[in-house]
Amino acid sequence: MEVSPLVISLPPGLSYEKDSHIGYDDKSVPRTFELPLELPSTPIDPNEALVEELKGKVMQIPNMLHCMEGWPVREVNQHQERMRTLFDDALDRVIPDPRRRQKFKECDFAYFCALWWPHGEWEDFYSASFFALWIFVWDDTLDANDHDLSEDFEKACLFRRQTLKYCEYHLGLSEDSEEPECPSLACALFKEFSRRIIEKFEKPRIQRIYDEIVHYITECENEQAERLAGRIPTLDEYIENRLGTAAVYILCGINELFIEQALPDWMMNSPEMEVIWRETNLGIIISNDVLSLKKEIVTGCLLSLVPVLYRQGIEWDDIVPELMEEFTYVCRRFDEAAATLEAAAADNPQLLKDLKTYLDVCRTNNTGTYIYTIESKRYKIAPLVQEDLSLTVVL
Repeated sequence: MEVSPLVISLPPGLSYEKDSHIGYDDKSVPRTFELPLELPSTPIDPNEALVEELKGKVMQIPNMLHCMEGWPVREVNQHQERMRTLFDDALDRVIPDPRRRQKFKECDFAYFCALWWPHGEWEDFYSASFFALWIFVWDDTLDANDHDLSEDFEKACLFRRQTLKYCEYHLGLSEDSEEPECPSLACALFKEFSRRIIEKFEKPRIQRIYDEIVHYITECENEQAERLAGRIPTLDEYIENRLGTAAVYILCGINELFIEQALPDWMMNSPEMEVIWRETNLGIIISNDVLSLKKEIVTGCLLSLVPVLYRQGIEWDDIVPELMEEFTYVCRRFDEAAATLEAAAADNPQLLKDLKTYLDVCRTNNTGTYIYTIESKRYKIAPLVQEDLSLTVVL
């Protein structure tokens, strides 16, 4: 189905000049996050002391596809080029700063989306992709040290509150009769997603997506508070926070766009689906945190798994091997939960078909994140990738 032309425009009152838990505790498969030393949180300045301490350290990173054995990989949506053109046009409209706009274009988020959702039809691929573009831009607004919201906590909190009101309204969940103030010009990207999702999903699914947006934005606030306080969290604190800030739970809800019929509530609310969501999230966190560290050193934002483990007593040369072992267990736990769900759906051919498609979408979320991260200019490691996909990264 052909979509209408891009409708991003300047919201009222804005101009280019103005725009500046799921938990799971299965012990049947061991976890490797067992620390030899649990230190209290350490009050240091991660933007100075930790950056200096990590500079020059070497990371030997293996081919992570070995952790995701048998999962679909390197499939690319046929609409990638078309989406890239639309993304470039959208960025021209909503990012007034030429330098920042060019940085986003070079990130090639259309390729990310094409890897994440390789088999989506155009309309569904469009909806999910514009949400992904919005979340990338929104997150960068708060994370980038060259942006004023990054260092102004009160101003950032106001921005987050305005964002939630704006999202709630455009998802059709607000009691407000008038559109709330648009927090920034780039938030207009959210409408490209929301106006389609409310036509596709029933209200409970939309509410779930909004609830996960609230979770995501709340944890982003907690993360900023930690960073500005110069505090390195404990591992447990970090994992709890990162499961929210990764935004993967939102995207797990959006993944239902790519199946013919919505999965039944008993399945979506089952303990096994909780495992699917959590392990999808954890896998992405591990690969991203390891592979993005060189980029984080440059930006000065160092709240990620590697520094957290290092600060809590893990030997530097042991960190990546332990994380790769945990990544393997993540994928095993995912596949075990998937097998249980498939067995439960075995007597319903349509449900089994939709479930398998959904599970493979979650798998390609992981493999797609990995391929995009090692190939994209965004993470500054593409030239370091060897033929066997291993890397030697000097921080």
